[in-house]
Amino acid sequence: MKKIALILSALAFTVAAQAQISITGGTLTYTQDFNTLANSGTTNVIAIPGWSSFKVLGAATGTTNYNASDGSSNTGGVHSVGVASTTERALGSLGSGTASPLYYGAKFVNNTGVIVTSMHVTYKQEQWRAGDTVAANPDSVQFYYSLNALDVSDTGASATWTEVPALMMNSLSTVATSASGNALNGNSLFAIKNATVTLNVPAGSRLVIRWRDLNSLGSDDLNAVDSLTMVFSTNVAPPVSFRPAIVTLTPADNATNVGITGNLAIAFDRQVTKGATGNIYIKNVTNNTTVTKAVTSSDVTVAGIVFMIPLPGILPLAMSL
Repeated sequence: MKKIALILSALAFTVAAQAQISITGGTLTYTQDFNTLANSGTTNVIAIPGWSSFKVLGAATGTTNYNASDGSSNTGGVHSVGVASTTERALGSLGSGTASPLYYGAKFVNNTGVIVTSMHVTYKQEQWRAGDTVAANPDSVQFYYSLNALDVSDTGASATWTEVPALMMNSLSTVATSASGNALNGNSLFAIKNATVTLNVPAGSRLVIRWRDLNSLGSDDLNAVDSLTMVFSTNVAPPVSFRPAIVTLTPADNATNVGITGNLAIAFDRQVTKGATGNIYIKNVTNNTTVTKAVTSSDVTVAGIVFMIPLPGILPLAMSL
């Protein structure tokens, strides 16, 4: 079952040439664990399809480079964080006077053919660094989405960004243990963030999400996103189950002393249509043997959601077992 889920996810979220994540009707769930991010280096480029990062101030403005660290670095910028040299990573940021605001996020396109009406977002907020010994200087990283932005870096006047306060990261440890700050283990210092957001994303339109980290007073903390899950909903009801369910059987299942007159009545949970032929399998629980009774369309009478098959043609066969 796990292999099937992974295949469906790969089919449903393919990447277009414009580096955007395609939402299709095959499955409406997107997951990202960020474990393909680098665990070393300071000039890495995000290679996760559909994801990018951006900074407004400082050298190489607009760069998508990120640092890989374990929280011990106080370098301002976007970071891949995790225990040193391990591949279990998270994507976060550390603001500074030369790296603010910082943006990172992903761009989606609605290829379901219908309107996407909502998204449920869940992720782990992990804190990997406390930067300041002053508790009055807490850090936060805001979450936004846009239905008309071109991409994560779009700060133009025509781009409308909507904040979702429930998905904001507020530092969990607000006081550093030393004046120069200290590393933390975000695998054990984390909070679960989740919210359902009502949307109206027409077929073929974009949805962009991003986190924004501003430079706070004093030395900044390093918060990161991990274990992201996004579940999208559309304006089309889920399909009805292909197989109808049996509601009642007359005679009841496991009935005894059943006469050989009357009908076997099968009531379903919906209107059904009889086919040309079929089989009824009859099991004798006394000796654990089974026989098969072929049934044709002429043997079956349909009354609404109830199928009726004459018992005389079935029970003598069962009694002979």
